[in-house]
Amino acid sequence: MSIKELIPYINTLPDRPCGSNLEYRADFIQLLQEIDGGNEVQYGDHVYPATPVDWQRVRSLCLALLEDALDLRVAVCLARALLELHGLPGFVDGLRLIDSLLRERWEDVHPQLLAEDDHDPLIRLNTLAELAVPTSVVQVLKRQPMGNAMGLEPLRLADLACIAESAEEEDRTQGLARLGALIESQARDELVENLSLLRALVELIAQIGACLEEKVAAPGISPLDGLGRALDKWCRIAEERCDVVLPTPDDDLPQALAADAPSRAPAAWSGVCQSREDVVRALDAICAYYAHHEPSSPVPLLAARTRRLASMSFLEAIAELVPGSLADLHALGGIAHD
Repeated sequence: MSIKELIPYINTLPDRPCGSNLEYRADFIQLLQEIDGGNEVQYGDHVYPATPVDWQRVRSLCLALLEDALDLRVAVCLARALLELHGLPGFVDGLRLIDSLLRERWEDVHPQLLAEDDHDPLIRLNTLAELAVPTSVVQVLKRQPMGNAMGLEPLRLADLACIAESAEEEDRTQGLARLGALIESQARDELVENLSLLRALVELIAQIGACLEEKVAAPGISPLDGLGRALDKWCRIAEERCDVVLPTPDDDLPQALAADAPSRAPAAWSGVCQSREDVVRALDAICAYYAHHEPSSPVPLLAARTRRLASMSFLEAIAELVPGSLADLHALGGIAHD
């Protein structure tokens, strides 16, 4: 498969066989080693600097592996390679593949969820979290050019991040001046085009988050939500000054996220639990907090499981927690089997 065939490949996902587990295949191991070569490693007191990753090779390995199996790990590696090689347009295509794999093939995409692990999605969430690592993917995203005009220093996504988040007023003022000069230059159209790509990226991240919430039944479960909010904030800084059409002003969320807002927002909770429903709302509030403030925390996974238990009877909860002990419990308590 070539990169030009990626979109047709996505369109045929519902009909493709999932293929076998790639975990022990030599070319899959080679792919992971190639990616890991780009990370700094420390043994004892000695730090080994990162070696440059051959992203062309990573892309080729990914495309070949995807011919044989539907694998989220490979798709994440491909998205990283496409970002490095093709910038924002490549990353958008990579996330489209990931979104389609999660939506169309959740039940059988690799790494597959095991019944003996209660179909715990942590392995998939950890795989997706690779796309939000500040020292790798986010750093590359910040380097992406947003516009370049003759006589002006190129404006990068990092500059928009600085305008949105820097605590130094001087840095923000300088960033705004550079953005304003670019908007008034002949490079304005280039800036608007890149902003549309950035907006598409934000909406794809929102779609992936909504899909994960639907599949896992836990609010704020996506490890990409924090990245999506940051990109949305940076994008709006320039959109507002370019008079680009924005999502509805009543909602600070991207449109794809806003469509799902009623199911995402936890119901109001008074702070005191007086019923099971209050417990569920409290757990939803916990998940929402971690989604916004500590998106990489495993706490939402544990809270989501507790949330399921909250509505169960005693026996149902025991069956959920320790399935093998249910028969012994029936015998000990003289409880008749249904």
